[in-house]
Amino acid sequence: MLYELAPAKEITGGPWYTDQEFDHEFVEALRSFILQVVCAQGTADLPTISQRVKRSGISTVDLAEEELEMVLCTLIYDGKLEQVDGMDGAATTTQLYRAAVPTSAATSVTEVPCGVCPLVSQCREGGVISPTSCEYMTKWLELADVPASGAELSW
Repeated sequence: MLYELAPAKEITGGPWYTDQEFDHEFVEALRSFILQVVCAQGTADLPTISQRVKRSGISTVDLAEEELEMVLCTLIYDGKLEQVDGMDGAATTTQLYRAAVPTSAATSVTEVPCGVCPLVSQCREGGVISPTSCEYMTKWLELADVPASGAELSW
């Protein structure tokens, strides 16, 4: 390779690699910083995030917006950020990023024992299997009266 030429990103791995090794710590620090920027501002566009990263000195190399967009995508895939459409001063649509609203894996169907019971199709009032004689339903109803303490039932 000639001295005055810079190697292609495809060869070096770009800013995400140090000595041919993926730099997990740098990527995680960058992800954390970007998440803090977006959360502090409520919403932020890519140019704003890019300016904040450059001013922070978190990276020793100049990161292009395309490279920062890769990091933003990982935050979106991990459910930490979401992309929304916004309007800029020229009344054109721009992509904004904001903190994602945390969602619970539990739903009203899965929290009630019937939602996960393998015998729900045979369950009926007056039958051998019924809601009034169900031990799991009884335990669940007892828990509804007690403040959440982190205890879990073993169904």
